[in-house]
Amino acid sequence: MASEYDGLEAAALLREQFPGLPILVLSQYIAAAYARELLSAGANGLGYLLKDRVGNIEEFARAVSTVAAGGTVLDPDVVTHLMNTAVTTPQGSLATLSPQEREILELMAQGLSNKEIEDKLVVSAPTVSKHIGNIFDKLKLQPDEGNRRVRAVLAFLEQGAV
Repeated sequence: MASEYDGLEAAALLREQFPGLPILVLSQYIAAAYARELLSAGANGLGYLLKDRVGNIEEFARAVSTVAAGGTVLDPDVVTHLMNTAVTTPQGSLATLSPQEREILELMAQGLSNKEIEDKLVVSAPTVSKHIGNIFDKLKLQPDEGNRRVRAVLAFLEQGAV
């Protein structure tokens, strides 16, 4: 008899064998350990949605397109679960983030662009940029160390998956 995690295990194995392979996981459960394993090799071309979220065809099609193009899509419930269990990272602490910074980081983890965050929170572009800069500073992510946005999201997910 198959376990409910067979698909997640297969996704992790495929991601390990083919690092650039876009994968969109549809799961009935939030499995933080598998999310961490999938994201450990990088978040490009990766999606993790709960099955009850795919009822909206337009949103699902957008998620498929985003992942196929190398983007990241995470179910808001998965992000919330991981955020609520997050404590600290070697780089810095999520506990130092303000409520708005935490909300913006959560939206970043869901794959939203700055413009989409502006629209969702009804705030200006400079406000979003300022908060993202604060997130980078508080997580001690230096600009010369690669893509800070992806690294901030990965730090957030790693904290929550512990």
